[in-house]
Amino acid sequence: MTVIVPPEVVVVSNFQEFLEKGQPVEEALTDEQADSVSPLDLLSSDNYTTKEIRNERFDVCKGCDRLFKPTRTCRECGCFMALKTWLKDAACPKDKWS
Repeated sequence: MTVIVPPEVVVVSNFQEFLEKGQPVEEALTDEQADSVSPLDLLSSDNYTTKEIRNERFDVCKGCDRLFKPTRTCRECGCFMALKTWLKDAACPKDKWS
């Protein structure tokens, strides 16, 4: 049996207590994770960078050992890099983008 683990999982040490308190998922995230871009940013072209910058970023990702090539997903942040590289406020979790 093969178990596939998603690249990013929010770990809650006491899940039952977490549910009982009714805490939003955002409280389980670190400040860095909560401040990152979201998929909703893709809905507005105002959030897009230029095609040249996007291509530079994605070329870096293609050469990175943290990219899961079959799905083009980053193993560090869990994002679909073919999309994330378009967002002007996005950043590489390994600080590899210039």
